[in-house]
Amino acid sequence: MTILTLRELFDIISFISEGKMYSVVSSNCEPLHLEELHKWFFAEWGEMNPLVGSNINVVVPAPLMALDSSTLIGGLAFIGHPIPDDKNIGLWINALIVAPGYRKKGIGSLLVSAAVAEAKRNNVAELFVYTHIPMLYKSLGWIELSNDGKNFTLKCVC
Repeated sequence: MTILTLRELFDIISFISEGKMYSVVSSNCEPLHLEELHKWFFAEWGEMNPLVGSNINVVVPAPLMALDSSTLIGGLAFIGHPIPDDKNIGLWINALIVAPGYRKKGIGSLLVSAAVAEAKRNNVAELFVYTHIPMLYKSLGWIELSNDGKNFTLKCVC
């Protein structure tokens, strides 16, 4: 019997949709696709730094990548940023992207769920996001903190 560590289980988070199996991996484990993911982020939002780092007592995990076999189909990046109504730095989802042909198949939810698991693994109590698609996060139990009519700030208690 093989016993997997929590890290090994996270590295192979899988999801089956429409008879296909998708997986989410840390870019630390699958660096081959990191450059492609960075290009996707740049094409969508301009310059951003999706690399691993830390920011005043907050570990910023490596980007997560959704794969269909060995094909990149989505990704998620983190950032350290001030917590709403607080001067402390918290962990935020900075970017979430899914390839057009894979949208509406649960890939975004899979990536967000993996992000919450990664936050827990790093002993992060709360994960935040600023987004124009709040229903994705609310459907996963995230709490709305504020909105300006177009964008929403939400958090998940990890």
